[in-house]
Amino acid sequence: LELASCIQEVKRGLDERRQHPAKLAFQGIRNFINQEMQQLSDAMAAQFQRLKFGGRAVVITFKPREEQVLEDWLRQNEDGWASPLAS
Repeated sequence: LELASCIQEVKRGLDERRQHPAKLAFQGIRNFINQEMQQLSDAMAAQFQRLKFGGRAVVITFKPREEQVLEDWLRQNEDGWASPLAS
């Protein structure tokens, strides 16, 4: 609670979205502690190891950082076939 108050004081109230300014700070801390992006990458590897040739996988992301991790993982693991993410 002290960290939230400190952040709110430094940021001078609510942010432009009318949310508490400490929200993103706590999300970042949670993300770091839980290693959420590494878990996403590990889950992708496990999912695609189980996928049969010609199979399909669906991944839904809600945050730009999650989408970036997914795109990076796909680019690193593509095998030359025509990928929709190919540049």
